[in-house]
Amino acid sequence: MKEKSIKKNVVLNMLRTTMNIIFPLITFPYITRILEADNVGKFDFSKSIVSYFILLSGLGISQYAVREGSSLRRSQKSFEKFCNEVFSINLIMTAISYVILFILLFSSKVLSNYAILISIFSVNIVSNTFSVEWLYTIEEDFKYITIRSFFVQLLSLVLMFIFVKEKNDYVQYALITVFSLGGASLFNFFHSRKYANIQFVLSTNWKIHIVPMLILFFNSIASMIYLNSNITIIGLISGDYYVGIYSTATKIYTIVKQVANAVLLVTIPRLSYLVSAKKGKEYNDLISKILNAITLITIPAMIGIIVLREPIVELLAGVGFERSVYSLSILSLTMIFSLFSSFYIYGVLIPHHKEKNVLKVSIISAVVNVVLNLLFVPFLQEIGAAISIFISELLVMILSIMYSRDYHNKIHLRKNLIVAMIGSIMIYIVCLVLKQVTGSVIIYLFICIFSSIGLYLSLLILTKNELLLLVIPKKFLRK
Repeated sequence: MKEKSIKKNVVLNMLRTTMNIIFPLITFPYITRILEADNVGKFDFSKSIVSYFILLSGLGISQYAVREGSSLRRSQKSFEKFCNEVFSINLIMTAISYVILFILLFSSKVLSNYAILISIFSVNIVSNTFSVEWLYTIEEDFKYITIRSFFVQLLSLVLMFIFVKEKNDYVQYALITVFSLGGASLFNFFHSRKYANIQFVLSTNWKIHIVPMLILFFNSIASMIYLNSNITIIGLISGDYYVGIYSTATKIYTIVKQVANAVLLVTIPRLSYLVSAKKGKEYNDLISKILNAITLITIPAMIGIIVLREPIVELLAGVGFERSVYSLSILSLTMIFSLFSSFYIYGVLIPHHKEKNVLKVSIISAVVNVVLNLLFVPFLQEIGAAISIFISELLVMILSIMYSRDYHNKIHLRKNLIVAMIGSIMIYIVCLVLKQVTGSVIIYLFICIFSSIGLYLSLLILTKNELLLLVIPKKFLRK
């Protein structure tokens, strides 16, 4: 089977990530102004509850399928058998998840207040199963994923402007979100026949799959508790308003974080294959490029968010969300920790079958995060949650690096780290100067962003940075 170009996949995934930034830049300001903080909080709290059951139905299947399937795809018969068994386990766990969710929903007085929204979002459980995203990741089909993402987001945008016009239209917004994802999932499932004829089978060899799946599943539980406990605890202790404030900061933070993650995500199947094929040199070369790319992207992005936090929140969220700037600043500082730990977990430990170490990291960080949330949130609300994430992400990064050091060669970051720091200083100075001479918030924000990007790219070209070859032909970097 002909291997797909890493360079092409990076460009495609960066394009998809750009769309994931542009569409929220259009929808998020509209939604926050229409629904306001309380209803945004209801929306995000309900979605966070359902996310636990999406996790249960997933059973660690996605990570397991990508790792194991990457080494099987060169044998169609074995690959299709593997896909059918994985899908069948996923489908059974989906049914179990629905049973538990609705028992909990009708027995809990707290959750019953959110029954309509939770019921709507529960459609995402079955949608997630039929989307078989893991298959497209295995096949490195980022062209299809990019095109599909564009049309799904465009449809959601149109429907949102048509049906979400008043403060209490949060139910309609939830329906639009679910409808778009559900449609995309069905399309995914039928399109998947290009690679494998996926169907439910009774003769599934659970013994082979269940142990590694459970390890990855428990790791996912710890990760989900770690990521979602903030919103859940804020909602239970402080109320919908503070959930709305915090989720605004996390959305902005996540949008920027996706850009750096785009580089990592497209390479996971290839890294898993290189490890299974014992191609050590190619593996070490690739992870070195990935970590250097993450460094070059993350540090300037982190500084950019901190400098522009006030106009970003003002433009995207509007009146009533000003408090989000404090948690956004703290979350921005965690970005470098988060992306480095993701690199070591998904780029080193999981391809080397060290999911038990990943589980240890996740459990420790989840416990620390929940304890810190319970200590900080009652007094500091969403700011306490952001501080908890900061400390927990730092801990995850330290532990991930410790567990990974025996599975790769030394990665040289010094040159690109210096370039990233110089670029960040340039961005900081330019934005401060422009703030003094620009009156309009919108004009200031866009001039600052585009001038910062231009300056930073100029610095990379001037230093003839080799990682630009991923997206820019070599001839353009020559003298």
